[in-house]
Amino acid sequence: MTPTIFSRRNYLRILLGTILFLVANSPVLWAADEAKRVLALIDYIGGDYRNAVQGGKVINPDEYQEMNEFSTRSLQLFDQLKTTEGSDKAGIEKDLRALAAHIKNQSGEDAVPQLAQQIKDRLIKTYNIATYPKTLPNFDSARNIYRENCAQCHGESGKGDGPGRESMNPKTPPPANFTDAEFMAGLSPFKVYNTTTFGIDNTAMASFAALPDEQRWQVAFYVMALRFPAATAATGEAWLKGKSLPADLASMATLATSSDDELTDKIKKSFPDAPTNEILAHLRRGLLEKKSTDPLLIARTLLGEAAGLYRNGEKEKAYQKAIEAYLDGFEMAEPALFAKDAALGRSLEAQFTQLRNAIKQGVSVAEIQKQHQAIEANLDLATEKMTASSDGFTGYYAFLNSALIILREGLEAALILAAIIAMLRVMGAADVIRYIHFGWILA
Repeated sequence: MTPTIFSRRNYLRILLGTILFLVANSPVLWAADEAKRVLALIDYIGGDYRNAVQGGKVINPDEYQEMNEFSTRSLQLFDQLKTTEGSDKAGIEKDLRALAAHIKNQSGEDAVPQLAQQIKDRLIKTYNIATYPKTLPNFDSARNIYRENCAQCHGESGKGDGPGRESMNPKTPPPANFTDAEFMAGLSPFKVYNTTTFGIDNTAMASFAALPDEQRWQVAFYVMALRFPAATAATGEAWLKGKSLPADLASMATLATSSDDELTDKIKKSFPDAPTNEILAHLRRGLLEKKSTDPLLIARTLLGEAAGLYRNGEKEKAYQKAIEAYLDGFEMAEPALFAKDAALGRSLEAQFTQLRNAIKQGVSVAEIQKQHQAIEANLDLATEKMTASSDGFTGYYAFLNSALIILREGLEAALILAAIIAMLRVMGAADVIRYIHFGWILA
């Protein structure tokens, strides 16, 4: 047996093993996808039922028909999911059927949202479904994605008056008007994200699952910001100056999964005398218009989420989020911060380590909160240090980040090319390697 034949046989074994692995795991992958579809439908029902039924009477026949359609479809998907897995893994069947019964009987004005929330919570926990993006989307980037993919039907300003509206099939229902406060009140970025991912059956709203996950989240947050003028968001930010937003109000998870009505209620509880619409505008638009690539802002956001998770007893997730706060946030700012104030940089580095260790040890919630506040105070100092001479920092930081991105992407490309070339040699196809070299040189 020659080495070439042996290598080819090994290659075939690896390829066959990979195929068998994918085939064996396809039910698991399918189940996770179907669970997300059920979640999307239930999320929609939970937020919109109040627009269809009130006081035991149908107030909007079209909405009510939609509620029936979605509850029926969710049960169909659940039955398929149950057949695939052999059991009701998430324990949602009873609640699903109760929810469908309420809708059929035009009852459960309060029960339907509660049942929907219970079902959502179990699906999210059972299938580890991400309900918010890793970092807060950027307003300008999101606008570009929206213009390229959504403005044709929904219009550049989001009023549902895009130039492609006349050629839609079917023509009804018309594209959503994202500037309609009443329509948007029950929506959340997570609901918009799900609609973008799966589309809506029997409408012209197609699935945009081909878009990267990050871009779908960008669009979802941008849609929620469209109805707020920049001046209104600025007023809300000015009112909040010198005040501290509660972590559970400004956290990524809260912003992504809460409707405008729910955020408004949270604002009223935290700031009874506040101009709620202006603060809502700041949360929906103002935060996106800030420099969301600011590593210290990313660190703050993720730290707030870690503290919230720990408070809810999810210690493992809190620990992971604390790691992300350091790696995806603070570490990116470390070189510039150390250049300006090495002592402050070392202090923050030690505080991040101390917080992670405290989470692992399972200390009290009060102690975690204390450490979190201490880090926040030092992050305030770090922000002041790094913006003191903003022109110099911006140039240095932009150069550093660009260099790191180029180095990382270049290294990844080199590794991929090396793997392709090695595989071609194993297969005895070395004669085509020159085309690989031609390709990367041309690129």
